[in-house]
Amino acid sequence: MYTSILVPIDLNHPNSWERCLKQAVELCQHYHASLYILSIVPEFKMPIVAGFFPQNFEEKARQTLIDTLHEVVQQHVPKILEAQQIIATGKVYEVILQTANEVKADLIVLSASLFPKATNTGPNAEYVARMAQQSVLLVR
Repeated sequence: MYTSILVPIDLNHPNSWERCLKQAVELCQHYHASLYILSIVPEFKMPIVAGFFPQNFEEKARQTLIDTLHEVVQQHVPKILEAQQIIATGKVYEVILQTANEVKADLIVLSASLFPKATNTGPNAEYVARMAQQSVLLVR
């Protein structure tokens, strides 16, 4: 039924993605689907905002994210699955929708909150669920 599954995760908050990733792995194994794991670095476009961060902050944050994502995949994804790791920069909901289209995902599995302290569906998850061309599985 599914051939390509995208899982956006916030590496800073494991509670927000552990169940999502587990669910996506199970679905990939069941359907023999490709797994894409996405992590997003927020943009610092406004000069006034960027001025508060040290030089090369975005590059360092990106490298840290790459290293952490690699560790997560090694720990949580069975070797039998070849998970593609994607690091992107931008607005969370825009990057998720764009990446889902680029990898031709037919399912997006994501945390209902996408924010660890939110108790209800978060605005990013809500937007993705409404606007995605793909099926969306919200995990609570």
